[in-house]
Amino acid sequence: MFAAVHTRRRLFGGILWDLFLILVLCAGGFMVWRTRAEWGRWFLQLRGSGQSGAAPVKISPAITDLGRRSAGAQAGVRQFLSESGLREKDILKSYNEERHAEGSSWLESTLEIARPAGFRSGPFLKRLLGFLSQSGLALMRDETEGGRWTLDVGDRDHVFQRLVIHDR
Repeated sequence: MFAAVHTRRRLFGGILWDLFLILVLCAGGFMVWRTRAEWGRWFLQLRGSGQSGAAPVKISPAITDLGRRSAGAQAGVRQFLSESGLREKDILKSYNEERHAEGSSWLESTLEIARPAGFRSGPFLKRLLGFLSQSGLALMRDETEGGRWTLDVGDRDHVFQRLVIHDR
């Protein structure tokens, strides 16, 4: 009888131990899966820093976080518009569209604005271009058609902010 109880305890303890190990391995696998993008970025930065003797590796746009970049660009452009005298009542419509390309996603924001009283497009555009060059952004489109002036701001590959200025 003693041998049967001892065997049962060892068997039960072994099953619990196995379940515990399986749980720990699954949790570790889940953590690695959740942080896989950071591991890849870290590895590419390590290789690019010259520690391995290889040539620097440029991180592709698919790996960088365009969502954060587009949010920063949109916040900067809106701050610029506010400093340029745009008021809340001048905004006709504001909407966002999620874009996907090359394995990346970002938010493209569109602001439709009524041209404020006393607005002069020449000085505005000159100040905007100065702001964009300081921010590392580019003016990707500058078109006037039918009383609408459309400006696209982005990073030369992706539009982050579209401004549509309507005549009153």
